Amino acid sequence: MCCYNSKFYLLFIFVSVTPTGSL
Repeated sequence: MCCYNSKFYLLFIFVSVTPTGSL
């Protein structure tokens, strides 16, 4: 479960940092 939570958190940060317009 910890791994899943960690991955989700990382994804959230990645999306927050990376601009949506770029994609």
